[in-house]
Amino acid sequence: MTSRRSLLALLTLAVFIAGGALAGCGSVSAPKGIPLPWNLTGTGGVNSNFGQHRPFDPTQAETMATLEVHVETWPVSEEPADKWLTQTLDYGSDAVTITLRMRGTDENSTALPMIGGYDTGGWVTVALSEPLRSRNLVDGATGNVVPYPPAP
Repeated sequence: MTSRRSLLALLTLAVFIAGGALAGCGSVSAPKGIPLPWNLTGTGGVNSNFGQHRPFDPTQAETMATLEVHVETWPVSEEPADKWLTQTLDYGSDAVTITLRMRGTDENSTALPMIGGYDTGGWVTVALSEPLRSRNLVDGATGNVVPYPPAP
């Protein structure tokens, strides 16, 4: 009788611990901020590198460690981009998804925050932890595949 109670108590404790562990996993929050679409062929605007923009060269996709993407919306008062954007990169077997989010904004908002105006866009450097190889690039804000431009 005592061994049955001990076994039942042990089983109850194991279920309680497992449930707590799963509840902790569920509390991980998604990134916050308005997702901003990007492209590889934009023109003009500021550069987060404080230098000359380097066009995307698809012949270098096998080994490139960074790439520059263009966002159409850029807060006039904010430079460089890494201070007002967060970057999330997801690597899959056939695609790399890059999601840029405007830091400090409500992702449920339908408009950009009023922060003193917006510029015509600019280039943001994205550091890759894996080479692109032959994978597609996907804009995480739109879910669309971003076509590689022709070689410069």
